[in-house]
Amino acid sequence: MGYPLETHNVAFGPKPYLDEHAKRFFGPVFEPFVTFRSEAPGTPISFDGANHGNGYVTTGVLDANPVTAFPKSEQVTFTKAGTYAYYCAVHGNDMAGETVVKRRCAGSCSSSPSPRSPRRRPRPSLKK
Repeated sequence: MGYPLETHNVAFGPKPYLDEHAKRFFGPVFEPFVTFRSEAPGTPISFDGANHGNGYVTTGVLDANPVTAFPKSEQVTFTKAGTYAYYCAVHGNDMAGETVVKRRCAGSCSSSPSPRSPRRRPRPSLKK
């Protein structure tokens, strides 16, 4: 049975910083900064947008092939609400986006219905 050869990496940080690393990943020099995790092996990855003083955190390369030393998946826990840019270093800005983290309610948040009732659209008539 064959294994997928598709590898990925998920890096969060300021967009200009991520752009610079995306350019260098496939450069002439091995780039360990995006190949390996930014956190110590075996420790959870928590992200608040200010990690390491510059807001950068990476999962390192992720690979489903069991003959490689890279993990198949990672978990990132966001500890602060915000909008965070990410990209895959292997694919660069072709696989990039934003993750929006909303604050968690601790039982005191509530939503109440709008005082206005929703507007209904009239059904289209089938008569000619």
